[in-house]
Amino acid sequence: RANSFGGNNAPSAASSSSSSASGGGGDAPLDGEPARPIVPPGASLQMFGSSRNHFGNDSADLDMCLMVPPVGGLKQHSSNSSSSSSSAGGLDPLMAAPPPDNKAEIVEAIEEVLASVAASSSSSSSSSSSSSSSSSPPLGMIEHLTSRPTARIPVVNFEIDGKDCDISVHNPLALRNSDLLSVYARCDPRVRPLAFIVKHWAKRRKINNAAEGTLSSYVPICF
Repeated sequence: RANSFGGNNAPSAASSSSSSASGGGGDAPLDGEPARPIVPPGASLQMFGSSRNHFGNDSADLDMCLMVPPVGGLKQHSSNSSSSSSSAGGLDPLMAAPPPDNKAEIVEAIEEVLASVAASSSSSSSSSSSSSSSSSPPLGMIEHLTSRPTARIPVVNFEIDGKDCDISVHNPLALRNSDLLSVYARCDPRVRPLAFIVKHWAKRRKINNAAEGTLSSYVPICF
């Protein structure tokens, strides 16, 4: 659920998933050293888009990205960046960190973890569903799980309780854009209702899908 992630103060999800995701991958150990996990410690699952800035409705997609700390950790990156005031611009070190070079691996690891969760949920609910006449899936069931690790933006897509969800890897620009719209909404209470109208207008005219060669929903709202 969108509200369960806590908005701008989204809790770290990698602490629970990194151990599972790293079980089947990671760099090969050298000289007896343990393998580096695919999802490193300190990664944080955060929302972006309408789920973060509340510019959507109840049927809006849940967009998330896994923010990954740099190799060597945030402390080392922060100390290296502090010598140049323009390198981080006063941003959260996680937001200013460079993107990881193994996005495809991370997306595959996320899909593996979600598939394991879906299989576990399915087996645990099989007995209760057999005694029920309802054909609808139980609440919280992960369905239609797919991934595109080789896409320009590697992403995992799935559905929970009829809500479309996706998880990408390290997209700080999306977080900043989402927060920018939140600032606009705090400056003037008319911004958010106007954004609903503009998004509805763009959707009806089918000009709100960047994947189909039109504009993303973020662009007309900025206009």
